[in-house]
Amino acid sequence: MATTQSDVRMKMPGGVGPRRSRRGEIVTVMLVATSALLALCLVSYSPNDASWSAAGGAGASNLIGAVGANVAAALFQSFGLAACMLPLLLAAAAWRRINAPLSRVAGLLTITLAAASLCALFVTSPIADRSFNAGGFVGALVAESLRGVLNTVGAGVLLSALAAIGLLLATNFSFVGAYERIAAALANPTGSFRVTLERFRSWREAR
Repeated sequence: MATTQSDVRMKMPGGVGPRRSRRGEIVTVMLVATSALLALCLVSYSPNDASWSAAGGAGASNLIGAVGANVAAALFQSFGLAACMLPLLLAAAAWRRINAPLSRVAGLLTITLAAASLCALFVTSPIADRSFNAGGFVGALVAESLRGVLNTVGAGVLLSALAAIGLLLATNFSFVGAYERIAAALANPTGSFRVTLERFRSWREAR
């Protein structure tokens, strides 16, 4: 049977590698850009800006303009202080080069929801000129639902476990690996410091 050129390309090592690599780079750039935009929106949030939830002046002081003011208001109203985690988690996902986008997205949503619910569970005072609650209305809804079934302590334990699961899904972080590194550092603090110093020197030389 004759072999077509497309079959040969598919069989060759790296035949589909460049395409996958290009797709991964596009996803990474989009995640970094989204992370930067969200960070600017949230950092420059002002309750005095006009948004979908509040009346304000004609101009927006938000660095991303009226769009940024509305996005920041929506995120803070929905997730409270946990909204500040979204840029960091998106940047971490971009840095680790996503291999399973759906699981990473599920992890981001899980850890954000768990963090918002924990804030609503333990922080009762309104934030930022009383314009939103610490956990937002989503966090408050989840926290109150769990509190009614498990009480405050039980809800806190469950939400902490969900946050840990979300962290594992969203990043390449490993609790076992972290424990092993800490144990090794405590067992041989001098050697661990020397390895860290050598890595830092190698990083500086590679720049």
